[in-house]
Amino acid sequence: MSLTCPHCAGTGTALDQHATAAAMRQLRLDAGVPVARLSAAMRRTRSYAYQLERAQRTWTPQLVAQWQDAVRTAAASTPAKRARRPKRLTTPPPPAILGA
Repeated sequence: MSLTCPHCAGTGTALDQHATAAAMRQLRLDAGVPVARLSAAMRRTRSYAYQLERAQRTWTPQLVAQWQDAVRTAAASTPAKRARRPKRLTTPPPPAILGA
């Protein structure tokens, strides 16, 4: 019976967990994808995604690929932010006349 290592997928080299977590977080931020939308695309909880980003969960090559696919999917379905309408400027009220 042959078992595949869950950390290296049988390659014999493990991922640097903190560097991978930082790179995956930056990928998500650069794409403008909120964690909630990413976790929905991955079909995982937001807590799980946050734990991955903080390297509190173990990254595997398969999980990295799933994360990248989810970022692409979520970025394509994330609506672009609308430009805010500038606030209307009003003239300040005249100063109150004291003692009148």
